[in-house]
Amino acid sequence: MNSSNIFFEDDILTEIACERNGKCSIDMRSFKGITARSYARAVIAAPSLAEPLTKKLEASAKAAAGICEEVSEDVKCSHSWDHADSLETASDGNLGEVFSALAIVQSLLFSKAKPLASNGTEAGGGDNATQSGDASGTSGAEVPKETGAAGTIAASVTAVLAVAFAAALSC
Repeated sequence: MNSSNIFFEDDILTEIACERNGKCSIDMRSFKGITARSYARAVIAAPSLAEPLTKKLEASAKAAAGICEEVSEDVKCSHSWDHADSLETASDGNLGEVFSALAIVQSLLFSKAKPLASNGTEAGGGDNATQSGDASGTSGAEVPKETGAAGTIAASVTAVLAVAFAAALSC
């Protein structure tokens, strides 16, 4: 069974257990974000899935970004990305909606990342000294030179949502 047929409606990621009936628990409100990250990783791990899943991730990210709005120093997002059932703010403790929107937008950037073992050795093998990364603790991945329209939109929306998310947490 193809899970993307279950969790997507009109190519938009949907929490099928509760989104339509409005009975999502606090935990359920962040499941779409976790699912988005998992699908993004699947695109990298299984290139044969890249085309169909990327189409769904892009449609979901566009819908999520379109349903969120900036209000003063806060961001409001709806749990449902195809219609605004209610807009929840991060500063009110409703982090699931904002987290999920941020995760789906960031999912568009996964395909631009370099593998962690980019020094010619395979992950898990070879010399540990060459795989440990530099002293800064970064993976050594470089910023992509060209991201295209989807990457530019994803980076812009991610930056706005990240700043709003950080501001909400500092309150």
